[in-house]
Amino acid sequence: MRWRSILLAAGASLSLAPTALARPVSYPGGTMAMLEADDDAAMAEIVHTITPRTGIGLHAEWNEAQDWQAQMLMGSVLVARDNQKQSQANVFAMLGVGVASADVASWGADQAPTLLGVLEADWETRRLYVQAKVRARYVDDAVQNGDPTGLDWRVRAGFAPVLAPAGGLQPWLIAQLDHDPDAPDPLTPRAVLRLFSGPVLMEAGLTDRGAANAALWFYF
Repeated sequence: MRWRSILLAAGASLSLAPTALARPVSYPGGTMAMLEADDDAAMAEIVHTITPRTGIGLHAEWNEAQDWQAQMLMGSVLVARDNQKQSQANVFAMLGVGVASADVASWGADQAPTLLGVLEADWETRRLYVQAKVRARYVDDAVQNGDPTGLDWRVRAGFAPVLAPAGGLQPWLIAQLDHDPDAPDPLTPRAVLRLFSGPVLMEAGLTDRGAANAALWFYF
């Protein structure tokens, strides 16, 4: 989709400057904006952190391959955090409530209530990174196209090939595996390059079939 490419390219051109984390709860008063897109779907999210453990925001998805879209209010909770001298581990839970439409191009077509639950865990050092995420979605039967009700998951493992100095641009190389039973390719391995510095984090990925994706997080 051309509009997605334009948005992602614009985000990638933002000036970079130390420490962006792609996590739904940041710091009290902070806000995270995220955009993710590939050839089949796009997702946008904005979350405002209220307390050190809770955030609230808006979540939207557009799925061309299955011809549906969804918009919802989402709450995020930091369930657990383990800070060690050389590492950190986190567990997050998110719950979204909103509406889904059975037409990716027009909001309101065969509209029905939808629920989205997400459980996400990560662990990282300055050199190593692992993450697992499970998403469960329910949509009322009124949404016929694509049937977005279901369960999908993602696992990741990565490493930092070099350690950037304070304030520098930090690269990560990540291996990712996605499973979505309703997608054209249910099981999809992907190689991801992550770059972050300051309030901006960017990712670009490529599947084993040559399909590209990109993502941008911005904290303010």
